[in-house]
Amino acid sequence: MENLDEAKAFDEWIVKIGDGNIGGPNNGKAEIEFPEDVVVRSIGDHIHSIVSIIYLSFENHLDDQSYFQDKAILVPTNEEYDATNDYI
Repeated sequence: MENLDEAKAFDEWIVKIGDGNIGGPNNGKAEIEFPEDVVVRSIGDHIHSIVSIIYLSFENHLDDQSYFQDKAILVPTNEEYDATNDYI
């Protein structure tokens, strides 16, 4: 139950960021502090770093749609979204 509660709280937090309700009044830009347990540290190829952590050995699961359905990578721009999809 604890994991479900944590996932729900994280989900609500992400929605608040998307709705602009975190970081106080702003003009479309705000500094947001992310919890350490959701941050992927990287030196060099950032896309490879995050994909290899979120989708361990994804090459071995290309035919398994369910493997990809319960995971997500959040990126701040459409360009990064495209680059991540292109990498995968």
